[in-house]
Amino acid sequence: MDSEQPILILGFGRSGTTWMSDIISKSLGGLILFEPMHPEVLSFAKHACYSSGLNDEMNNQLSKHLKSCLGKEVDNRWLIRNHLSANLQEVNEKYVEMIWRESDIIGMKLIRGNFMIPWLYQNVSKRIIYLEREVKSVVASILKRPQFWMEFGFDFHYHKFTAEVINGKYRFLWNEKEMKSLLEGLEFEYEKITVMWALTSIVANYELGKLGIPVYSYEKLYKDPYKVTREILTNLSGRNVAIHPSYIFTPSMLTHKTSHDLRIEDSFFHEADVSVFWRERITNAQSTRIDYIMNRIGRAAV
Repeated sequence: MDSEQPILILGFGRSGTTWMSDIISKSLGGLILFEPMHPEVLSFAKHACYSSGLNDEMNNQLSKHLKSCLGKEVDNRWLIRNHLSANLQEVNEKYVEMIWRESDIIGMKLIRGNFMIPWLYQNVSKRIIYLEREVKSVVASILKRPQFWMEFGFDFHYHKFTAEVINGKYRFLWNEKEMKSLLEGLEFEYEKITVMWALTSIVANYELGKLGIPVYSYEKLYKDPYKVTREILTNLSGRNVAIHPSYIFTPSMLTHKTSHDLRIEDSFFHEADVSVFWRERITNAQSTRIDYIMNRIGRAAV
């Protein structure tokens, strides 16, 4: 693997991709750009969102945009928001300029690029890190953040997602009749997020499996952060990288509420099962419903 290629961090939203960006950025000494496919920096983000295959013109535009971001030709402060210690509007412009000037860019994270894995692999970089988190934890984390879908609204995201994925190039991965029957029975946002998570996982695992790229688990990273971090960094750099505890346990302003036995009152997090991340947000009835949806998707998958 070419260590000069940029690092691409992918995964469904609220799966720890920003946390992973923090760890890699600090450990390897460079900036991981924050969501260059977001409408803050990409003029056709609404069209590119969740795309599994744009037309040639749009592919060329997206390739040019991503390479411009990596080459510091786009200096929108949104791209370094997870490296700043305060809100974007509050940070002194000279401070931002210093970061752009003095820091190298080593990669970017793209939660909107999970269905473009083959394209990214061929046109941007083969150094892909995919992080996956347990579905109920993801659903609970999104439900705690009502502004998560703010840029376009949840309805747009869901309908764009289903149009691209259910009816697009990956429809061969599941039984169309079974999948449409399941979708027709969904009423609540948490149910739809569950489907979005599950189909993202199916597509990503399918494509990454063909490329021989591993999928890393958020839960394993949480339980054994040094071991998983060391494995990821060795795969990325081809060498052993010294890991300072602050690289893992002092996250950015965007990931400040990840507990790792840092406080006495939070010590149970490390030993508890994964339900600790969702049981205060998801009811027993919702948990049962999520299990039902996941089982239905499992049966519908080819």
